[in-house]
Amino acid sequence: MTDQLLATLGLYGGTAVVCFISGLFPIINSELFLLGLSAWLVESWAQLPFVALAAAIGQMGANCIIYYVGLGLFELPTGRWKEKIDRARVRVERWKRTPYAILAVASSVGLPPLVLVALAGGALEISFRAFALIGLGGRYVRFLVCVVIPWL
Repeated sequence: MTDQLLATLGLYGGTAVVCFISGLFPIINSELFLLGLSAWLVESWAQLPFVALAAAIGQMGANCIIYYVGLGLFELPTGRWKEKIDRARVRVERWKRTPYAILAVASSVGLPPLVLVALAGGALEISFRAFALIGLGGRYVRFLVCVVIPWL
């Protein structure tokens, strides 16, 4: 599947799409994808920052959707997910004091998982602009490390 995406959309477009899907379905590991992509398909050092940027944009696109789910602008299709979101909203009230620090750590390090922080960010109604910029910066750093490792 990824071979077809990369052949159709190119290195950057395919990377963005795979990382977007990975942002919605965390079982798809974007870091492993980027490690393999960098090791076998990236042809020069000059491409690495752009691959990382495409990955960060793709994944933050998915996390922005999740942010808006937490905000309540999108309804999830099943009651089970709605119940989980409502429970998460109650639990994340303790994050209100430091949401930007938590977002920065989650987007760059991955703990807590960014998908949960995106959901909580929407539920806590933190600034979307701050969410998107901090998240994009953290994801870019994380993914840049992933694509550089095979080249070291």
